[in-house]
Amino acid sequence: MKSFHEGKLELDFQQNLQVIQYDRSNFFRNNVEKLQGTKAVDFLALSRDDLFIIEITDFRGHGVECREKIRKGDLVVEVAHKVRDTISGLCGAYRSGNFELESFSTGLFLKDGPSVTFILILEEDRHPAPSKSFKQMRSNLNLAIARQLKFLNIRCCVHSRKDLPSHFGWSVA
Repeated sequence: MKSFHEGKLELDFQQNLQVIQYDRSNFFRNNVEKLQGTKAVDFLALSRDDLFIIEITDFRGHGVECREKIRKGDLVVEVAHKVRDTISGLCGAYRSGNFELESFSTGLFLKDGPSVTFILILEEDRHPAPSKSFKQMRSNLNLAIARQLKFLNIRCCVHSRKDLPSHFGWSVA
């Protein structure tokens, strides 16, 4: 397993996945980030069949802020900008022949390349048994993000560390 920390969370990736902390990559820091206001997702993970674009948002201990950010649509816009800017950065990496991001960026431009999935890991304070309203909020959030990113033709998923599918090949603790 390859392990990474993001805030208070630990991500474990299977050995067969290539993984990079995109927002800490040299290419992002030395090139993309120089454009004022540019955002980035936390991780990119690549298998033979899948490119995962991963954002970790941990609102535990910030319940009021969390609900407001979701209610106002600010979280949707924020993560959509991060995904858009990340894919733009990968395009730049591809066009400049950047070695650090080569495997991640090349797959975006192959007709039969990996499927691309954006995954928001959203951690928040909640009752141990998810309520119907919580599930509905999560579903609405997923739909709103998917609508914003529709032009990119990528799949979008909102999960918590507790409901992340094991077939992705990585976990969050």
